[in-house]
Amino acid sequence: MTEHDENKHDAAEGRHGADPLSGEERRVWDLERFDDLPMCMSLEMAGTLLGVSRSTAYKMRTAGTIRALQLRGRWTVTRHELLRLILGSGPDPTSA
Repeated sequence: MTEHDENKHDAAEGRHGADPLSGEERRVWDLERFDDLPMCMSLEMAGTLLGVSRSTAYKMRTAGTIRALQLRGRWTVTRHELLRLILGSGPDPTSA
């Protein structure tokens, strides 16, 4: 997709201003329809989307590969975290 095509795509989608995603991130977002996913999901669902078993998802959480929060006794993963894992963008830039 050329820059011109991306601009037409942005206009068609009604987006204004600078896109916070890089071209590759935008491609993955559009192709995989991440915008249709809930903002937060269970660790099991995140594992399924990553193509790993439930037990592997929990092992990844324990190892710190997947960052998850425990809310009301249930491990929750954000859509942003799932995108970070799929793109392999490394450690969280907000961590010290």
